[in-house]
Amino acid sequence: MGQSTSFPEVFITENVTDKDGHNLPGKRREHSFLKIWRLAGILILAYLAFKIDWSQFRAAFSRVCISLIIGAVLLNIPILFLKAWRWKSLLDIQSYRVGMYQSVMAYLSGMFLGIVTPGQVGEFSKALYLRQLGICSVLDASVSVLFDRVLDLFILLLLALIALIVIVPFPGSVLAGLIGLTIFVTCAGVFLIWEKYLTFLIERIVPRIFPAKIASGMTTFYNRLMQFRKPKTLVPLLMTVAAQALVFYQCVIIAMAFGIESLQWHIVPIIAITNLIAVLPISISGLGTREATLVFLMGPYGVGSATAVAYSIGILVTAYIGSGMIGFLAWNIYPLKLSKQPRTSTTEKDV
Repeated sequence: MGQSTSFPEVFITENVTDKDGHNLPGKRREHSFLKIWRLAGILILAYLAFKIDWSQFRAAFSRVCISLIIGAVLLNIPILFLKAWRWKSLLDIQSYRVGMYQSVMAYLSGMFLGIVTPGQVGEFSKALYLRQLGICSVLDASVSVLFDRVLDLFILLLLALIALIVIVPFPGSVLAGLIGLTIFVTCAGVFLIWEKYLTFLIERIVPRIFPAKIASGMTTFYNRLMQFRKPKTLVPLLMTVAAQALVFYQCVIIAMAFGIESLQWHIVPIIAITNLIAVLPISISGLGTREATLVFLMGPYGVGSATAVAYSIGILVTAYIGSGMIGFLAWNIYPLKLSKQPRTSTTEKDV
């Protein structure tokens, strides 16, 4: 008999074959486990749907104030404009001149793809738009897209860690927040102050660990990323603060629309933690992870599971689907053409 293969290995990977159907030694393809992992959020949502009281869920929606929901939906416009403007300012720092119209349309289209993909990885399609315009390579554009996402995560992580220290009423949250905040400040300090140590790590250590091609790509990416260590980066950072403030205000309005009064200003740190967890690439648009987090965090304040799930669905419809419809419209007006070559070979262009 041939050598047997364990169940976990069969479940996770499968053999890759050539055109004649012969197995290629050493070649394996990821299989069901990773596919199920990416749907973990949907499974969590299904579990919550089974556990909640549906009569309370319907009651939560029956008392929704429609005028407040409409106001929250309209807030998507300044939020998206601020974020698109922030991305344009990052491109300006890289000396890539892109018109406001093109940057807004590319950002909205990429945001639409981000909403419908796990972990919002679809947002990196914005890099393909810049290649389509002939502005720069996908690698250079990806740096701006990544740093754009980092700015959002920077603010969310900072608020989430502060929330663990001063607000979240769970054992061990203060210690976890202090440890996390210490690590956060240390990493930020290394990036901003000790560039020579990062450069030594990238240029001397990385080539000894990774193959030459990968190490070269990491070095190039690092050098592009260091372009944002400039005082000008303060402008997109302030734009991030303004955009996130509007996001939190939007969530407060949605809570008011559902008649959730007990949370008051605690809703801001709760949403910071929730949005941070919703970024995990195990769901689409944070489905399941967002609901479970809100049920966990809102419970101590007297908010029932059904009401918390209803509130989460309200955020999904108002913020995600609302902004997604705007992004879908931009996608149809300004479609992405997946051609292999950019329109021009220039690296800097006024559009």
